[in-house]
Amino acid sequence: TQYMDFAKTSFGRKLYDTYGITQGDQRLIQVLNSQFCGEEPIQKVRPEKIMTVRGDTLYYQISDGRMVKVDASGIRIMQNGGDEVLFEGEMVEEIDHTELSKALAQLSGKRPKNLWYEVLKQSRIESSPDDRSRKLLSYLYSLSPWMYRWRGTQLPLEQMLGEAGSGKSTLYKLRQLIISGSSYLRNAPKDLKDWTASIASSGSLHVTDNVHMSGGVLKQQLSDELCRVITEDEPFIESRKLYTDNDLIRVPVRCVFAVTAIKQPFTNTDIIQRSIIAQLDKGTEVIEYDASWVENQIEKHGGRVMMVAQQLHFIHHLFVHIKKTWDLRYRARFRLINIEQLLVKTAEVYGEDPSWVAGYLEKTRDTITANTDSALEGLLSFAENLRAKNPPKKWDTIIFTSREMAEWFASEEEWELNTVLVNARKLGHYIEEKKNTIAHIAGIAPTGAKRNNYKTYKLIPVSD
Repeated sequence: TQYMDFAKTSFGRKLYDTYGITQGDQRLIQVLNSQFCGEEPIQKVRPEKIMTVRGDTLYYQISDGRMVKVDASGIRIMQNGGDEVLFEGEMVEEIDHTELSKALAQLSGKRPKNLWYEVLKQSRIESSPDDRSRKLLSYLYSLSPWMYRWRGTQLPLEQMLGEAGSGKSTLYKLRQLIISGSSYLRNAPKDLKDWTASIASSGSLHVTDNVHMSGGVLKQQLSDELCRVITEDEPFIESRKLYTDNDLIRVPVRCVFAVTAIKQPFTNTDIIQRSIIAQLDKGTEVIEYDASWVENQIEKHGGRVMMVAQQLHFIHHLFVHIKKTWDLRYRARFRLINIEQLLVKTAEVYGEDPSWVAGYLEKTRDTITANTDSALEGLLSFAENLRAKNPPKKWDTIIFTSREMAEWFASEEEWELNTVLVNARKLGHYIEEKKNTIAHIAGIAPTGAKRNNYKTYKLIPVSD
């Protein structure tokens, strides 16, 4: 500092403005000078929240000072900041690392147990053939949010629907308690700024409880934003900085999204294709509520430490299985990257038959898409009516126009008030806009020709 006026340097001004240190504090300045010359340069680090995947390795925070490293070679507890991975403080309730080590030792050498299926059997998930809805959710909960962005994996929006008191919130409280030791279900945002602020403080699993979107503008904005952040490689939310005209802030998104609602809050086709939707059923019998259901489930499965250990034990075995069997050329029927194959691999790790997973995912998605779009539901009804009246060998020879379809809808009481279906021109535009979805679900496809100046369509096979 003898070659320049230290007080005029940016560092000198910073010391004076913040701490009142001047050039007269020679001993302190000498210490700072020695530190500057002798210590390694400070690296830029993006702090993580609760968990992150780097390559084929999961890092999971168990306290402010420790984290767990999980990969195909094993599970190891290490200091926070190791491997250039740094977690923010005060994000999780501390797990005693010695207790976790003991729990992991008990599981060593054993096949992972499908913990979430056992939990979900105690919930009111709507029944399905072979209990596939519960099994699919158990696979999803084993992966989400733990495998967030692994090799670009796009984890779906979770929509949990059901009557008031059916247990939607309780199930997500349990998941959050296991992951972080505390549960925080958020209210529906009033605007996008509320939602952005909520995302900025979240890690792992972001749950919006009791969503009821009365405003069409906010509903569409949230739907579009969720679609974008689910499928972007490095998702972030951008908004104008408060009290400025042209400054922007970028909030990185590092969490999986879930919503609970009485009825489906987001019905656009694009967000349904990015969602896995579950339905709870209270039935018609008198309901007895268990106020301690969450605590009882945790106690039943050995406490939070053991449940975390079982999850980490599964992730380790999943990495081992992936290393041997992952198919880079896998052709998925579900649009989100890697999720279908990961669900299949999860079933295999648990020693269960995964052959139904891809078809079930596709079928449930198509059913929900049709149920939330009255025009598509009507086209499906029209196609089913034609197939019922004609033998299968004639299906591929049946040609019809948009005018003929509109006349049929106008004659049916169920569809006569649908303004899209009863108008040949609107119907033609609708089919053109969604021709892939309609062909896939209803089995109606354009022929490319016209009859009496109306577009013609034909029946095509649809998957079971």
